[in-house]
Amino acid sequence: MAVKKVLKLFVPHAVVDGVEVDYLLKALEAQFASSKRFEIDFWQCRKDILVGEKWHDIIQAGLAAADLGLLMVSPAFLASAYIGKHELPKFVGPEATKPLIPVGLKPVDFQRQDLKGLEAFQIFRRDGKFFSELSSRMQKEDFAYRLYQAMEDRLAAVTANV
Repeated sequence: MAVKKVLKLFVPHAVVDGVEVDYLLKALEAQFASSKRFEIDFWQCRKDILVGEKWHDIIQAGLAAADLGLLMVSPAFLASAYIGKHELPKFVGPEATKPLIPVGLKPVDFQRQDLKGLEAFQIFRRDGKFFSELSSRMQKEDFAYRLYQAMEDRLAAVTANV
């Protein structure tokens, strides 16, 4: 059996989007559990920072240790001053050092909202729909499955030269 490549994915998201993020990450964890190629460790601040820890320092350490970012794009994500100043620049712009996989979590208006540099990247959606626009469990599971497939391809491309 081939050895799986272990990757750390930093998951920046707005706190108000936590329910959707948790649902999607659980579905992705289930998909990646049987992946032949990758073992994924999803890093997110709400589960990886202990009470009493200096959250900014822990977030920056998690970001530094990550192989790439799984960005949960929503209006709140784009509006977050912290994400915009301390997280997004690692993935987008002149100081970017990490590859990214942007995911359409909640609807954003590509013409009217400031995408903070993400307009240059393909943002994953299911048949043009954002995750939160899907009403049934089956649709959400299909979103996660298709995202898993897209992530496998992206991860293979990113890690091909590593």
